[in-house]
Amino acid sequence: MSLAIRFAIAATVLLAFIIQMVGGLNADASWLLTVSERMLAGQQLYVDIYELNPPMSAMLYVPIVVLAQAVGLAAEPILVAAVLLSALLSVAFSTRVLRRAQLLSNTSEWWLISMVALSILPGSNFAEREHIAVILLLPLLAISALRSTGRAPQPFEILTAGLAAGLAMTIKPHFALPILLVASYSAIMGRSWRAIFNPEHVLSGLILVAYWLMVWIWFSSFFTTMLPIASSAYLADRAPILLLLFGPQVWLILLILAGLLLLYRRQMLVPPNGQYLAAALGFFLVYLIQGKGFVYHLLPVQLLISLVFAQSFLTKSARGRVGIIPLTLAVFIIAAPGLQAIQGNSLRKEAFALLAPLGPGLTIANITPQLEIATPLHRDLRATLVNSGPCLWIGLGALRRGMSTTDPLVVEEMAELETYERGRLRDDLLANPPDIILGNADMFDWLGWASDDAAIAILLGNYELLAEIGPPDMPLKILRRKPS
Repeated sequence: MSLAIRFAIAATVLLAFIIQMVGGLNADASWLLTVSERMLAGQQLYVDIYELNPPMSAMLYVPIVVLAQAVGLAAEPILVAAVLLSALLSVAFSTRVLRRAQLLSNTSEWWLISMVALSILPGSNFAEREHIAVILLLPLLAISALRSTGRAPQPFEILTAGLAAGLAMTIKPHFALPILLVASYSAIMGRSWRAIFNPEHVLSGLILVAYWLMVWIWFSSFFTTMLPIASSAYLADRAPILLLLFGPQVWLILLILAGLLLLYRRQMLVPPNGQYLAAALGFFLVYLIQGKGFVYHLLPVQLLISLVFAQSFLTKSARGRVGIIPLTLAVFIIAAPGLQAIQGNSLRKEAFALLAPLGPGLTIANITPQLEIATPLHRDLRATLVNSGPCLWIGLGALRRGMSTTDPLVVEEMAELETYERGRLRDDLLANPPDIILGNADMFDWLGWASDDAAIAILLGNYELLAEIGPPDMPLKILRRKPS
């Protein structure tokens, strides 16, 4: 690898770190850091902390918080550094395997483009669980590509790929689907179903089984409390199928696929491209199963097909060294979607500027259904979020489902969930009366909705409007406690 490429990779990693530090982490990763801190402080997941995802979504970030507390630093830069280091290790492992399989024609350029894809392309979705899942699955995809050439992986490669893939599946159970499709692709191409039972696949499956046994033993409240609520209020609240298939969040992926078909039809299914596309299809099915239409649910698809595009480009240029202009263009195209993340969230910046002069140690309540309203704002302010959950996600799902049906049983069930959400909110507000309340932020009156509970209505009478910020038609109301 030339010195210039090494410098470019180092610059890529540094730029990715700067983007995340300036623009700020996304709300999901920030909230899970808060969950990890609460768990380490003794709170129980699904009892004291209302997180709808399985335990590994939170446990994944616990080591980051432990390290941050041990060295006396904020968790955010440590998380960003850990994800970047994981990406470097994943690319190093995968590149080593693919080189041994003689499937890389331009190793140095592949290193650079892979790191750009894994570190900069995610942008505001950096450190999302989907981002981490792709990093964890790259070794398995490389092993699958190696086997397609008739070569056998070494024992430590099998162990590494199997462990990483198993960990990926524990993050979200849906992530088993990309692995299943890659295994099925290998079986079809190799004309033998034995490929499905390759040791790395078996190992990852055993890890998944062991994980769910652990959840049953140590986190039984996930099954008894959280899963029924999440099934009714969150999982059943789905976006229309046409929006999932053809909405704006899919357009960039369709554009990349069109480019692949027009320019690189012959290279698309050559290993490791076939493995990447099989995994991308699996992740797209996961996106459809989740049914939310969130952009970050599509991140693995975008990452993997971008790598296919890059690998096809490098393969087609294999007769000579890749020129600096084409390489620069490829890097820029892959990096462009993520560069805008350095701008950060404008509403969050406005709220921070308003509340920062009040000093650290504030207590903040989020009376909106939007996670990103209070998180990572409360972490930026060194404040405490009093909600046991991140936002009113139960109330939002219940309202939407209740308004979209005429089934009296469903309407009654959703009304009960709304009452349950208000009860949780009331308990949170009374247990730790907030200094600041963040309310509304969309066209629904969430403060009025919360006031249907008599105790909350009385409590809100002790607050006054500090400011309204954001879009005039959907302002975020910031309330502060009245001077005594």
